Amino acid sequence: MTMSVPEGSDARSALPTTSEELNSLQGIHYEMPSDLDAFYRMYARPQLRYAATVLGDMKAAQSVVRRLYTHLSLNWAVVLLEDGGPEA
Repeated sequence: MTMSVPEGSDARSALPTTSEELNSLQGIHYEMPSDLDAFYRMYARPQLRYAATVLGDMKAAQSVVRRLYTHLSLNWAVVLLEDGGPEA
């Protein structure tokens, strides 16, 4: 069984993480870079819809996308240096 988030739905409440969550990772002060914030705003919803479709479970999809952005936030400077940048 697959599950998807309807294109027209308000997926904002289903997004797995917010700037505030990333800015307070594990009690460490973290200022989200503006380019990471822009990347999140552009790709988080489609990534969540894709993960929900593939996994068939919204909670699992939220967990996967949350882990993705936690990883990106901790490694953003390195990700920017990779061939193709973060989109790759």
